[in-house]
Amino acid sequence: MNRLIINFFISIMLIVSSVSYADNNGGDFKNNGDGTITDLKSGLMWKICSEGQEWNGVECDGVPFNTINTSTDEIKYEYAGYYNWRIPTAYELEAIVVCVHPKSKEEDYRDQYLGCNSDYKVPTIFSHIFPNTRPVKYWSSTISSLGYAESVSFRTGAKYIDRLSDRYSVRLVRAP
Repeated sequence: MNRLIINFFISIMLIVSSVSYADNNGGDFKNNGDGTITDLKSGLMWKICSEGQEWNGVECDGVPFNTINTSTDEIKYEYAGYYNWRIPTAYELEAIVVCVHPKSKEEDYRDQYLGCNSDYKVPTIFSHIFPNTRPVKYWSSTISSLGYAESVSFRTGAKYIDRLSDRYSVRLVRAP
């Protein structure tokens, strides 16, 4: 009897750890159960937490650190068994921005440089997929000109061009 109960709970935990989420933007996300989430539409694997935070199995603990944009190359450290993490492009970051009206839960219009239109929920990202995301700017690897790169704000949903010496948060991604 005890073995049956234990097997039941293990089965439930395995099901929960591989939950897929469908958003109203057409993207599907699969929780990989290791602090990463895969966008099934693009195939990209994202770290659930921002750099400086730690995944505790339920949410992201800690405060993301802010850093200057130093590299567009792969980040050379291991996470979840992978070594090819990198700063996402502006296009990739924009793909996880969502402008949801807080009352209707419907997606609202978004302009890439002006951000979310009218009333929208902050942060402009699905909090159930990327918990504890601060509503601040995040670096992209997209260099716009000498000394400048693009960032994306999860407060407004807009894209910006900023000096590489400015300090913003980072969320890492990897391609399969």
